[in-house]
Parts: sequence; C-alpha cells; structure tokens
Amino acid sequence: MADAPSAVRCSIQHRWGSGEDVSSVDQLADLLDELEVDDPEHPDVWISDNEAGYSVSVFAGSRGRVIWEDHDEVRGPLYMEPFPA
Repeated sequence: MADAPSAVRCSIQHRWGSGEDVSSVDQLADLLDELEVDDPEHPDVWISDNEAGYSVSVFAGSRGRVIWEDHDEVRGPLYMEPFPA
C-alpha cells in the first residue's frame, strides 16, 4: 500500500464542518464512512492537495457525484456522475 500523504500536503473537510490535516490513510476511509448518514444539508466531504492545488469532493446518497477541481486550471471542475445500481 502506498504511503499516506504528508500532513503538510493534504487536508480533509468533514461533512459537518470540521477539517484537519491528513496523517494516515485511515482518516480517508473514516471520511468516506461519514457519507453513510442521510443529511441533505451536509451532502459532501472533500480532500485537498495543498501543494498541487486540487481537490476531490464526494457527495452522499443517490447523488453519488464526485467532483475534481484543479484550482489553477481555467476549464473548471470535472464531474463524475453515479452509476445506476
């Protein structure tokens, strides 16, 4: 398994507002587990690469959308829609 991203490099935003630096891969699994709860007012979590300038947002439930943003690009975010079950 690949090494965990360094705390200086990546940070995560939890579904209900708190954020922290990433220091282990387990944090990422726990972050995705937050999406198991139905809460339309807080639909997503995300991870940001602070050095490269991009982020990935993941939405809960039937939305299932993933958004990749490169903050230095002019073209805007890229979206991945959920696959039907």
